Amino acid sequence: MTLLSEHTEAKRINILSYSAGGRVTSKALSELRRKYAFVEGQTLKQKFRIGSVIFAAADVEVDTFIERLTGISELAEQVVVTISDDDVALIAAKKYMGGSVRTGTVEAESIEIDFLENNMIENVELVDMSRGKEARGFDITGHHYWYRHPWASSDIIFAMRTNLPPSRRGLTKSEINGLWYLSTDYPILVKEAMQEELKGQW
Repeated sequence: MTLLSEHTEAKRINILSYSAGGRVTSKALSELRRKYAFVEGQTLKQKFRIGSVIFAAADVEVDTFIERLTGISELAEQVVVTISDDDVALIAAKKYMGGSVRTGTVEAESIEIDFLENNMIENVELVDMSRGKEARGFDITGHHYWYRHPWASSDIIFAMRTNLPPSRRGLTKSEINGLWYLSTDYPILVKEAMQEELKGQW
């Protein structure tokens, strides 16, 4: 990050991590924050220009992840964590590799939400891809959903391109603070959002 921030003129540097890549990304960003432990968060945001950090189907033990999450949130404009209730790879990882539930599973959702509320972190969003599946008539499952399912990939691409918050990307806010999902009318909502935000430049 130091190299990119010092030797490029990029307005924002976005980071997309997938599966076990979430371990590397979360550790690296956490260590970067500790390196500048006495520097105020907003100053670091200006220095490193980190926009969206996305943890897609993250194979990171949730207790490890939340230990690092405060530091990550102080570096980035926003942090996006995608969740599914049927990610077989993450379910198998816990079963065969041990440790706590993985960050990208619904089993970790309440732990993550409680942590965000207790620490008053507002720039981290959980996107539950499975929430609302009954109304939609389908679930978004597997370990590759974030790029194979058009609804999931649309949101990630939109976030990476624009750094917009979920309320402006066509996502629907759940009754739980910090938790978002793709409602039945997501295709309409995201189309309208793109037309509004990108002005025909998509």
